[in-house]
Amino acid sequence: MSHAAIRHILLSLGFGVTAFSPSIGLAVDESQHAVQPFETAFQPGKGGTVLKGARTDADGLVRTPDGKLATGLFEDRFETGSIRVRRFVKDGKAHGVWLEYDPDGQLRFYSEWRNGLGHGLWIYFHDNGWIRERSTVLNDRWHGVSEGWDPDGRKRFEAIYIDGEKRQERSFSAKEEIIK
Repeated sequence: MSHAAIRHILLSLGFGVTAFSPSIGLAVDESQHAVQPFETAFQPGKGGTVLKGARTDADGLVRTPDGKLATGLFEDRFETGSIRVRRFVKDGKAHGVWLEYDPDGQLRFYSEWRNGLGHGLWIYFHDNGWIRERSTVLNDRWHGVSEGWDPDGRKRFEAIYIDGEKRQERSFSAKEEIIK
C-alpha cells in the first residue's frame, strides 16, 4: 500500500488535511461506530468524558482517583504540559484510538484497541511526520500486511503476517526495487 493510500485511509477515518498535526485526534462514537475528531466528541455538553486525575496502575489499567476502573478519554502529559498520550479506555483497558506524541506535539504513533488488546490499524511515524510503518493487528498480534517506508516516503519493506507469524517478506531498495 502506498503512502498516498494510507493517507487516504487516515482521511477516511476523519483526520482531515492536518492528519499529522498535534491538534487533531480521533474519537470513537460507539453508539454509531463512527470515528470523529476529538473536538467534536469531547465538547462540553456534547458527551464524552475526559478523565481528570486518572492514573495507570502497575497492571496497566487506568483508574480514577477513587480507584475505580476508568472509562473515557485518558491523557498523559509531559512535564512541559504537552500531551504525550491520548487514548480511550473502557473498564480501565485501552479501547478505541490510542495516539502518542513527542514533546514537540508531533504525532508518533496511532493505534486501535479493543478490550485491552491491539485490534486494528497501527501506524508509526518518522520525525518528519511521514509514515514509517503501517500494520494491522488482530487480538494483539500482527495479522495481515505490514509495510514500511523511509523518511523520504520510499517503500522499504512489506510483510504478510498470519496470527503473529511472518509468512512472507519483501525488502525494497532506495529506488523501490524488490531486493529480496
